[in-house]
Amino acid sequence: MLRVLLLLTVAAVVSSSQGPSHCCSHGDREIVQEQWAHLWEDVESSKMKIGFGRLIFEKMFEAVPATKDLFKRVLPNGDTKSGEFAAHCMRIVNGLDMLINLLDDHDALESAVEHLAEQHSHREGIKKQHFVGFFKILEVGLPKILPKYSPNAWKACAMGLVNQIARKLT
Repeated sequence: MLRVLLLLTVAAVVSSSQGPSHCCSHGDREIVQEQWAHLWEDVESSKMKIGFGRLIFEKMFEAVPATKDLFKRVLPNGDTKSGEFAAHCMRIVNGLDMLINLLDDHDALESAVEHLAEQHSHREGIKKQHFVGFFKILEVGLPKILPKYSPNAWKACAMGLVNQIARKLT
């Protein structure tokens, strides 16, 4: 009985110290990072990132029209083609890029996730469901543009990040 209790205690300590990527295995991280890097091989990657981000947000606005109000500051007159919105899309995709590239650096990833969680907790109207919706849009879109999309790896890694960032939201 003591061995079982000790084993459970060790397992609990190990799993609690794993932070944002606790269910994202080494193999999952490699797959996600490799597939993500594949998206940006084009020399025009900044244009691709803006287009990619814009498409995700347009899908989100279509699915949940009320979310468009959350982006008034970067959506002058609701224009998703504006320079302000293009810059916002670039910031979002670069943030996602940073998280994916930090999957193998636990301390840096934890710091980045904490920063994003804190930053978004102060944004009025942003809810956990918005982050989940953002990931669901990625989940539908990535298989269309990645030849070897691995849904299990993406779900394991991305949902852990989503949950950690959104943990301070309602």
